[in-house]
Amino acid sequence: MLPHAGAQTRVFREVCALGAELSQVSARFVGQSVPARVAILLDWDSWRAVEQPSTPDRQDYVAHLLEWYQPFLRRGITLDFQPVDADLSSYALVLAPMLHVVSQATLERLGAHVSAGGHLVVGYQSAVLDQNLHVWLGGYLGPLQRTLGVHIEEWAPLSPTQDRTSDSTQLVGQLNGFGRRWQDIVVPQDAEVVASFADGFAAGGAAVTRRREGTGSAWYVGTLPDEAAFDALVGLWALEADLEPLMATPTSGVEAVRRGETLVVVNHTAEPVEVPLITGIQHLEPFGVHLSDS
Repeated sequence: MLPHAGAQTRVFREVCALGAELSQVSARFVGQSVPARVAILLDWDSWRAVEQPSTPDRQDYVAHLLEWYQPFLRRGITLDFQPVDADLSSYALVLAPMLHVVSQATLERLGAHVSAGGHLVVGYQSAVLDQNLHVWLGGYLGPLQRTLGVHIEEWAPLSPTQDRTSDSTQLVGQLNGFGRRWQDIVVPQDAEVVASFADGFAAGGAAVTRRREGTGSAWYVGTLPDEAAFDALVGLWALEADLEPLMATPTSGVEAVRRGETLVVVNHTAEPVEVPLITGIQHLEPFGVHLSDS
C-alpha cells in the first residue's frame, strides 16, 4: 500500500484514512454476513460455449450477467452469484441469464424450484445445448418448456441495417421501454404475455412471459431490456418474490446493503446524491458513505 512515490503522497494519506475509518467500524461488521434472497447463475460451460464464433451473434457473457446485476444494484437488492449445481432452496428468486449449456438434471432442478413455490427468471440463449453440447430439440429450452410455458422456435438478433438505425426494439404491453440486441421467436403455450415486440423480425410476438405454478412463477425474457424496462421488471419480480429493496426507486451509482443490523450506503459517483432509501431520503457527498443501525 506504500506507493513508489513514498509516504508523502495523496495515495498513502487516503490509504491511512481508510484504515482509520475501518478500525472505527470493524466491531459492527466482524462476524456479520450479508444474506441474499436472490441468486444469479454463473456457468463456466455456458461462458465458453456462448462466446464461440459459431453462435449467430457475438456475445459477451460476463457483460451480459452484469446487465442483469445492475438493476438489482440500483434497488439495493443483494445478489449471490452461484454455480448451477448449488443448493438454491434458500433463494426466493433465481436468475438464469444466458444459461446456454445445461443438463436435464439442472433443468429439472430449476423446474422443481418453481413447483416448490420459488420464482425463476430465464433469459434468452438459455437451454440451447445439453452438457454434451447437443442441441435441445423440439424448440429450445428442453424440459424447462413446461415450467416456463413457452418454447423458442428461432432467434432473430437485432442489428442496424438499411431499415434500422439501432439494435433496439420497442416493447409494448405491461412494460415501457426497449429491448436490445436480441429477439427470440417465443411461442407461448400456457404462459401470460407480459410484453411484446412492436417491431423487427419478431414484431407482434412475445418478448417477456410469465407462467404461474401454485405460489411460484417462471418468467422468460427473450431480449435484453433497457434500463427502464429492466427496472420495471425488477419491481415486478421483487413484489412477486416478496423481496425488500433498500431503495424506494432505482438509483444509479449508489450501493446499499444491510450487514447485520447496520445499513451501509455508498455513493460511488463524483457528484452529491439524494438517495431514496425506503426509510427516507439520505444525502451523500461525492464518494460518501452512510452507516445507520436499524
